[in-house]
Amino acid sequence: MPIHDLSQLNDMASIPLPIIIKVKDDFDYYAIDSNLDDLIEEHPQIRLATFNIYEKTDIAMKLNAIHAPAFLLYQAGEIKDSISGNIPEQVQAFIEKAKESVQ
Repeated sequence: MPIHDLSQLNDMASIPLPIIIKVKDDFDYYAIDSNLDDLIEEHPQIRLATFNIYEKTDIAMKLNAIHAPAFLLYQAGEIKDSISGNIPEQVQAFIEKAKESVQ
């Protein structure tokens, strides 16, 4: 789900389930997106949200996101973990942490 504005981000703070927020730029990262799609399919209790760091600078500032790609594990209004970059091994380890947060 795309994050359109700060009020939507604030509404997400009331969701007790973990949300992976993908901070993206103007490039596509198909391999990472495929891994995230698989995760969401396997674990429907994990949500996925995205925003473009260049188009939504207010959201980027609120989340302290300074570059893309990056991934934030957001739950109950707090960033529980984050990684930067698109190294498949790091993204996979991040996905595993997200899975652990729902068990």
